[in-house]
Amino acid sequence: MKPDCIFTDMDGTVLGHSDYEYAPVLPVLEQLAEEGIPVVVNSSKTYAEIATWLEKLNLEPPFISENGGVIYLPSRAQGPIQAQVPIRAQVPAGNKQILGTPYPQIRAFMQQVREEFDWQFEGFGDMSVDRVVETTGLATKDAEQAMQREVTEPMLWHDSEESLEAFIQLAERTGLQVVRGGRFYHVMGQHDKAKAMNWLLTESGLLGQKQRENVCVVALGDGNNDRAMLEAADIAVVLPAGNFSSLEIDAKPDGYPKQVIYAQKAAPEGWAETVRRILKDLKGR
Repeated sequence: MKPDCIFTDMDGTVLGHSDYEYAPVLPVLEQLAEEGIPVVVNSSKTYAEIATWLEKLNLEPPFISENGGVIYLPSRAQGPIQAQVPIRAQVPAGNKQILGTPYPQIRAFMQQVREEFDWQFEGFGDMSVDRVVETTGLATKDAEQAMQREVTEPMLWHDSEESLEAFIQLAERTGLQVVRGGRFYHVMGQHDKAKAMNWLLTESGLLGQKQRENVCVVALGDGNNDRAMLEAADIAVVLPAGNFSSLEIDAKPDGYPKQVIYAQKAAPEGWAETVRRILKDLKGR
């Protein structure tokens, strides 16, 4: 037995928290490709960021960007997912499924509440490239890619907890939500990584004729914005967060997830070691 598909977060999961190191995962990704097990990136990163990382990791579409807001499909949109062979090709604009709220609409909401309440916060749309570099640790080119947003807005909150709660309530009244990630709050529509993952599994036809109940899905993540994805997988892998705390996910033998694994090491070593363990354990069944 082996997984049918692996969905993974990027920051703090595949990539190291502070240094974005990824070398330890490369041999495991190569093994997964050889065994025909596809890896689907499911990240808060933008299309531009993920496209760059796909080349570094030797992966290809499909992938999910901006916390489940946009699903990018391969140009060969029919047929089951195959092992990744790097194609170095851009995804045609028509080969995507948008689940999120358009970025200009999110920015308009944030500007409106700022003017009305004078709350102190910064979204990427308020920042210069240098400021994004400062707050993320990204290189300049990577920061520019992170600012190319479609359906989500990362935000640093500089006001009180009471004001944050009021901001969250106002967002919900307008059909938005505020999700806490590893570094930022994310202002976005009513989507999440699980909804995008399940759409890809059940609506896209990329797994052929297989039904969801007959598919073994592994998901890996480290932040609260990964919780829904982890809880919708068969095997959930929780990586230590940047402060070495971790999410608490309960296994559900009669539902999802059926198994929860807490990685002992942080990314990227924790990702590599845990995926190897899963492959070994499943082969023994």
